[in-house]
Amino acid sequence: MSIIDYDTLVAAVKVWAARSDSTFSGQIPTFIALAEDRIYNGAGKMGDPIYSAPLRSATMEVAGTMTTVDGVGALPAEALELRKLVIAGQLTGIEYMTPERLSLWSSNAVSGTPFYYTTRGRDVVLAPTSSATLNLTYYRQYDPITVSNKTGPMIIAHGLIYLECALYEAFAFMQETEIAMAHLARARGMIDGANRTATAVRNTGPMRIRQRTPLP
Repeated sequence: MSIIDYDTLVAAVKVWAARSDSTFSGQIPTFIALAEDRIYNGAGKMGDPIYSAPLRSATMEVAGTMTTVDGVGALPAEALELRKLVIAGQLTGIEYMTPERLSLWSSNAVSGTPFYYTTRGRDVVLAPTSSATLNLTYYRQYDPITVSNKTGPMIIAHGLIYLECALYEAFAFMQETEIAMAHLARARGMIDGANRTATAVRNTGPMRIRQRTPLP
């Protein structure tokens, strides 16, 4: 069965769990919500039994623009993770720096074209400070898959990951720990595979070395 929308996912969860009673069926929306949270945000820390990395596939990668005022601009509401920032009209991206190092660097920097950025809450902060239009590439979160929003790019592209993550939640609910962990292991493997594929596609071509202003 292909998993392409809410209905096919619900049907597959019932088949794999061999349950269709009202108590179990009533929990499936929660299983799916928990599965999506794991897919987008990951879960646990590396080494934890329930750990899984967040999915970062090409389906999630989108382009947009941002305007900064006095060096500060707001991230899109759906953004999960920035991948690249470029000042409009330029080719070289702006490099990330931790907030602490950016603050130190900014105290010694002159005004001009921004070299670095950091994040502060949902804001991007540039150094040197500049009002500019930025082109950004980022990983986005789509609207949740629900009974009223049955499909979307993520479940079409990664239906089996949705299924394995939802089955982990379903078997955990039924206190079938061994089966739940088996489905989680499969979900982890699928997510890691998708992430490796996305990385391999992005990193084709020769590496380039760029020089930046020395750090203090």
